[in-house]
Amino acid sequence: MLTKRKVFTLTLAAVMLISVSLLHPLQAAADTAEKDNGVMITSGDYISHAKAGILYEATTDTVIYAKNADMKLPPASMTKVMTAILVLEENPELKGQLTVDERAVSSLYCGYMVPQKHLEEGEVISYKDCMRYLLVPSGNEAATAFAFEIAGDMGKFLDMMNAKAKELGCENTNFQDPTGLSASEHYTTPEDMVKMCKYAMSFEQFREAVSYPDGEVPASNVRDEGFTYETTNRVMFPDDRYESPYSQYMTGVKTGWTPAAGYCFSGCMEKDGLVYYSVVMGGEEFPYKDGERVVQGDFVDTIELYSLTEGLKAVGPDDVPEDMTVTSLLGAGSFSVALPEEAKLLVKEGETVTAEYDIPSMVAGTVQKGDPVGTVTLKAGDTERTFDLEAQSSRSVSPLIIAAVVIIAAAVVFLVLRARKKKGGRQ
Repeated sequence: MLTKRKVFTLTLAAVMLISVSLLHPLQAAADTAEKDNGVMITSGDYISHAKAGILYEATTDTVIYAKNADMKLPPASMTKVMTAILVLEENPELKGQLTVDERAVSSLYCGYMVPQKHLEEGEVISYKDCMRYLLVPSGNEAATAFAFEIAGDMGKFLDMMNAKAKELGCENTNFQDPTGLSASEHYTTPEDMVKMCKYAMSFEQFREAVSYPDGEVPASNVRDEGFTYETTNRVMFPDDRYESPYSQYMTGVKTGWTPAAGYCFSGCMEKDGLVYYSVVMGGEEFPYKDGERVVQGDFVDTIELYSLTEGLKAVGPDDVPEDMTVTSLLGAGSFSVALPEEAKLLVKEGETVTAEYDIPSMVAGTVQKGDPVGTVTLKAGDTERTFDLEAQSSRSVSPLIIAAVVIIAAAVVFLVLRARKKKGGRQ
């Protein structure tokens, strides 16, 4: 049997639900659109000299090609991308100087030195010079110097590295050092490495550092003369073994090699308004055609991956309705919705994009500019992806309407309780 208290509670709950739905009618629709960035090209062995790799286009969130993209492998010096991220989050403009901690140049943390000239204990170096030395020739002691400078303790810095990896969505990554020298339980995957590189390239100082073909560690308080170095990125700055039409579009990012990891390379290419990230891991070396030199499988396979970008473009639908208007039932008038900027598909030359729109005729309640209202599903070939449409203006529910609803609901409560009272009095 319903008591007066139960009737009142249920009716009050109904009032609250009605009020919330009027104020926030779009919350349930906020997660309507789901992106499917499934592999665009599935046939062909474009990674034939390495264990794993991926090619990804960022502006359309599209995986173009993948081979063992979730395989856990040691990343070697590609690890330094994460090291650089933590430094840049602490000091985005790379202002000031740091002093090389004595632990940073110990064999325990730094391992072997590459090149032979390196930073020394107590050396004062600017953040910018240290970052360039970290990323261009892959200075190990630059990585360890940053680790002790930022965290004061190696274990704490490693915790920061792994926490940041998780924050970036890197589910199959674990770091054991800031240099990449470790192999046991120090791993990532091609798809995780793309996430790290994409984030790192959002920092202007990172982009600048990885754009240099060479550089110099200047004279300092512990050395009378500086020393020079060169990049190890031969896709971006090729010799005759790696010449390709893609080097001119390269903007970064990082190489790596250890005996356990093999040759590794993460690259970024910006071409025709699109941004491509590539990662190749576990590359082997093999003889060059001159019989005297060798070539690296990571570079060869990267260039092969970039050949898949020929003829690709980001395209939105041709069939966009002229009028995409939604009535605000309890607000003032109507408002329009539109495709978001990212509502495009990566397609091959000659492919067209069609669209299926799902737009409500009306909505009840408050609408903020940019809120999701309806969806559009784009299709091209075997690719299909759904995006939220966005409100182009705001509409608020009148306070008088909200007050009226609350008053009416309260009246219902009163009448129900009164009817129950009368019924009880007749028994």
